[in-house]
Amino acid sequence: MKQVMAVGLMLCGLVMAGCSSTTNVTELPTVTAAEPLQALVTQLAQRQQQAQQRLQQSELAWFAPKQLEQATDALAEAGKHFAKIAADPTQLHQSIGVFSRRSRYQACLDGLSDAELALDKAEQVRHDSVQLLAPAFANREVLQSLATPEHYPDEYQALERELRRLVALIADDRSERAQRQMTELLPQQVRLETDTVRLLYLRPQQAAVYDLEEIDIDDAAPLSFAVAQARLFALEQLIEQQPRQIDSIKLLVQQVTVEANHTKQIGATVQQLQQADERQLEGYLLSIEQLLTQLAGQLAQTSQQQLTVTEQLKLLVNQHAQATAAAAQVTVKAVPVSATGVVAGSVR
Repeated sequence: MKQVMAVGLMLCGLVMAGCSSTTNVTELPTVTAAEPLQALVTQLAQRQQQAQQRLQQSELAWFAPKQLEQATDALAEAGKHFAKIAADPTQLHQSIGVFSRRSRYQACLDGLSDAELALDKAEQVRHDSVQLLAPAFANREVLQSLATPEHYPDEYQALERELRRLVALIADDRSERAQRQMTELLPQQVRLETDTVRLLYLRPQQAAVYDLEEIDIDDAAPLSFAVAQARLFALEQLIEQQPRQIDSIKLLVQQVTVEANHTKQIGATVQQLQQADERQLEGYLLSIEQLLTQLAGQLAQTSQQQLTVTEQLKLLVNQHAQATAAAAQVTVKAVPVSATGVVAGSVR
């Protein structure tokens, strides 16, 4: 009987000792000073703010959506613990659960570290992608500058998906494969760029020239119409071969516009003359002759109405050219020149 009681007492002692050791498992060192606690809270707040700012970086989600999602989740987990710490700094070193030895401080640190690692990876993916896929991103910028997403949304989005697929390869450490496959993407981007330039600069001019055919201006003024067509063809060739020469393209656009308007005026006049009777034709020629007479008076020249209209115009042009040349010679003689050949007063 004494032996049974001894064993029972020994078991009770062991149980009590076990209970005592269990309550000490989650005991963690605590900091009671308010100053050190607040300093740790401030450090956590600063790291959390920095991570949040990095999350907002331009196009980071476009380059590394997977890593950004990981960073967002980790930061949310850290924020959950930080909210309790910020409300009561004494919870810094309290356990996050009954059966866990991790403190809220350590859990918050782990979440921030995981977020920062994911952000580091995302930023590295963006950097490597921009470097390794530089030609494709350069083409992308050109397409955006031309507002291609607005004009060809479906085609542009298809190229965007392909570019993002190449970026995903880089994120998976398959950079060489991404660079090899980029060679298939580049000509597609250039083709869409050319189509956009054609839409913006060629189609309006084509419509203007084709409209002339609708009103038979090509028959009334074939020579002028041929010039307009030649300018239009030159514009089309330039866009096809050098779609990025926008300044040259704009210059040709202006030339096509001028020639189309000129052709339209010439053709309309010819059509009017073709429908006019003899009296109207004479009135038309007399009105031109009257204008030439007025021009001769303004140029201090004698009107030569006995000549044809064409001859009168040529004569006025020649007389004006001679008068201009004579005035230029007089101006040159009037400028004093020193013995060294330098215009007097030009050196100070």
